[in-house]
Order: sequence, then C-alpha cells, then structure tokens
Amino acid sequence: MNEAAKEFIATLIALVRDEAIKGADISWRQLEREHKDFVARRWEKAKQSGDLDELVRMIMADTVDDTIAELLHAIDEGLLPLVFKGVNLTEGGAGDLMGFYLDEARYALSKQRTYEDDLPDIEDVLRH
Repeated sequence: MNEAAKEFIATLIALVRDEAIKGADISWRQLEREHKDFVARRWEKAKQSGDLDELVRMIMADTVDDTIAELLHAIDEGLLPLVFKGVNLTEGGAGDLMGFYLDEARYALSKQRTYEDDLPDIEDVLRH
C-alpha cells in the first residue's frame, strides 16, 4: 500500500470514525443529565420504556448516520478531498452534502430504518 493510501485511511479514521464515536459518547453521557440533545432524549425514552432491543437499534442507526454525516462534513470542508464520477464533491456538493444527507436524503433514499426527531423551528429557538 502506498503512502497516499495510508494517509487517506489515517485521515478517514481521525475525521470520520473518531468524530462519530465522540458524538455517540456525548449523546450517551447526556442520558445522565437534565439537559439533553434530541438524540439523547430519544434514547432516554427507549431506555425508560425497557425496550432495550429498540434502544440498540436506535443507537446503531444513529451511529451510522453520524458516521456518514462526519464523512460528508469532511468532504464539505475540503479536509477529505473526494472525486466521484469525475466531480470534486467539495465543489459539486456546494458545501452542503452533510446538510442534504441529514435533512432529506437519508429519509428519502434509505431502505433501512431512520429516526426523525421533532426539532424546534430555529426561529422559535432564537426568540426564547
């Protein structure tokens, strides 16, 4: 394996894998806190219901989504240059690959389970 391939793997681990695990760890630790993000609130509800199978299914899907989101974020920011079908995705995605994935694509295109959270409208959040 050449050095560029090794550097790609190291960059992928640092920017995608490690960041996704950090995100899951943050949500999991929030289960013990009063103020939780939307993912931790959903996990807490499943945990309190006693349905551990559903909790594990949620964590799996959320971790996969976080991993893909971190990959797309790294591409959006130009930290992980990637060309697909001759298109530089940092430029071709207009810096919004992650947003498109999280807001639309995973719900519209995935054939596996997704969990949609009831997020507050940003204007409501800013007013309070």
